[in-house]
Amino acid sequence: MKRVAEIIKFQDKYYDGVGTPGDTQQGNTIPMEARILKVVLDFDALESSGKSKAEAFGDMQQRKGWYDPAVIDELKASFAKEIKYEVKTTVVAGLLEGMILAEDIQSSQYVLLASKGQQVTQSMILRLQSFMKSGGVREPFTVLFAM
Repeated sequence: MKRVAEIIKFQDKYYDGVGTPGDTQQGNTIPMEARILKVVLDFDALESSGKSKAEAFGDMQQRKGWYDPAVIDELKASFAKEIKYEVKTTVVAGLLEGMILAEDIQSSQYVLLASKGQQVTQSMILRLQSFMKSGGVREPFTVLFAM
C-alpha cells in the first residue's frame, strides 16, 4: 500500500518538477507509475470533455514539460491508427491545403470566417488572405494535419 500511496501522491506532478507535491522530485525521480497515471488521467479528461483522440493528444503535446516524453511516445504508439493528425498552431500564412481546422477562424471583429472541422482548400486560403488585407483575422489558431 505504501507504493500505491506514493504513486497517488505524485500523480499531479509534472515531469519538469512543477506541481504537487511541492518538492524537488522531477523527471525520472518521479515514480514511473505516477508519470503514466498523469498521462492517462489527463488524456481521459480531455477526451471526456469532447475532444477526439487526435485533439486530446495534440493538446498534450503542446504542454511542454508536463509529461515524460517516453510515456507520451507510448501513448502515441498505442493510438497510432486512430491518431492520424497532429495539432499545430498556425497563422493564415502557414495554412496548407488538406489541413483541418481544429477551431473556428474569426475576423478581428469576431465574424465567423471558417468553421471547426472544415478541410482547408485553396479557395479558403485565398479568402482568408483577402480578409487579412482588409480587416484582419484572429491569429494564431489551431489546425490538424496528417502526420
